[in-house]
Amino acid sequence: MKLINLDGLALVGPGSEWFWSMLQFVIVAITLYAIYRQLRLQASAGAIEQATALQHDWHSSERLMRSRLAVLVARRDGMDPAKSALAASGEIGNYWERVGYLVRAGHIERRLVYEYLGNALQLWWAWLAPTVKSVREHEGDPLIHEHFEWLAGRIADMDRAAGATLTYDEAYLAAHLQSAIDSSLDAIRTEEEVRAVVIRPLSPATLTPELSLG
Repeated sequence: MKLINLDGLALVGPGSEWFWSMLQFVIVAITLYAIYRQLRLQASAGAIEQATALQHDWHSSERLMRSRLAVLVARRDGMDPAKSALAASGEIGNYWERVGYLVRAGHIERRLVYEYLGNALQLWWAWLAPTVKSVREHEGDPLIHEHFEWLAGRIADMDRAAGATLTYDEAYLAAHLQSAIDSSLDAIRTEEEVRAVVIRPLSPATLTPELSLG
């Protein structure tokens, strides 16, 4: 008993159209799959570049480091967080506002921010929220740092969906304030050491040519 009847089938010449149509379909399918794979690889490479850039900007910018330190020290010293270190707060807020806008516009995946900088984002929104709200009231503009606030909210939603229970309340902020100051100081020292130029004395110069012993 024949399971497949090949009688009358032609691969070349009249009657072979079915074969060439099928072959074209297979070639197109393989090509589309190859394009899909290439796009996925490019997307993965782009995501890695984005994550690296975000981490570098946040962790390696000395200007941001010094701004973070100024905000933290003001808080440690009991200054009103809504009115102290405004320039430094604005520097940090502008960074997160830019990230929030890029996420909201679809240029950066929210998952990347969540995985690589989610804790830092929520922590700094908790520290800067009083300042942002005060500036909004003073300027009469409720949209100041709106993308920063929006992204912090979305990252918090992702935390809850993942079952995370960490709360960035005043008790948490107080408990981690000094360690955050120490980390900022260490990071600044590291950047200063990277820029440092080591100067060593030259070997003593001789005014007469050395005699060859050969």
